[in-house]
Amino acid sequence: MPEETFRVTHPESPMPPRPPRRRWRRFALGLALLAGLFAGLAAWRDRAAADGLEHGTLNFGGAARSYYLYRPARLPAGTPAPAVIVLHGGLGNGERVAKQSRITDYADRLGFVAVLPEAAGTQWNDGRETTAGNADDVGFISALIDSLVKKGTVDPARVFAIGVSNGGMMAQRLACDTGRLAAVAAIVANMPSALMRRCSPARPVPIVFFLSTADPIMPFNGGDVTTFAGRGAGGAVASAGQTVDFWARANQCGPERSSRLPDRVDDGTHVVQHDFSQCRAGAEVRFFEVIGGGHNWPGLGRSTPFTGTATQDVDGTQASLDFFRAHGL
Repeated sequence: MPEETFRVTHPESPMPPRPPRRRWRRFALGLALLAGLFAGLAAWRDRAAADGLEHGTLNFGGAARSYYLYRPARLPAGTPAPAVIVLHGGLGNGERVAKQSRITDYADRLGFVAVLPEAAGTQWNDGRETTAGNADDVGFISALIDSLVKKGTVDPARVFAIGVSNGGMMAQRLACDTGRLAAVAAIVANMPSALMRRCSPARPVPIVFFLSTADPIMPFNGGDVTTFAGRGAGGAVASAGQTVDFWARANQCGPERSSRLPDRVDDGTHVVQHDFSQCRAGAEVRFFEVIGGGHNWPGLGRSTPFTGTATQDVDGTQASLDFFRAHGL
């Protein structure tokens, strides 16, 4: 018979000391916090799925880059559709800018694919000197377009981009560097000074701006973008007038026409629309000057002490898409 070994605890042996109750409380609190974190992440993914956003990744530059995609159910399967790329602001993400812009509602109504890529860090590499060390976002977005075209999701001749703040500057960089976009919309986003010095678009690009005279973050008259407690990339931008004039010259536009829009809401703001037409290849430039407005998505944003007054006199998403529709959306 094999020898069996038994471990006997003698009654007289001292019991091991019980850990202090405080340590167990800390351990339980840590478990609860982890459980809450995982539950929050799961809820975040569930909300994205409930909104119809499909999350995807694209391997680019040795890293998995993230994006969201929304394709309305009414679009025929296997048929390439026009696409609107929506670029979030600094410290933002794809899900947040989808809600901010309500782009999925408009995609359902107008029948286009919404593509919402995400920056590798907190800021897009938008052409400012302060973001120059960030990821190759021009390459990433170009590769994402190629991937969606290859899958038969997107019509390469009808790709548009709308961006807010850091995303609006990134949209202008794409117009400078890629020649891939049919038209661009930039919301509360002047042109980075460093980008303006080197930008030479391969072809005329229709572009529409929404720039606010009382923006506390994006300086209407040019200068450094405001940072708060180390948040944001700062960096120098041209004035609103210089930005619009640059694109009017690049598109070889004719004289400007201006008109004041009706005041839809008594919110202390009003909007003047500036149009530059008779441009080369029909690449018009439009500028919604939000007088008294702040750093907000026009028509859909909320006024806050941090961002200033959100105008309700123009819907930035609707006006951008109307502009895109005039150029092939």
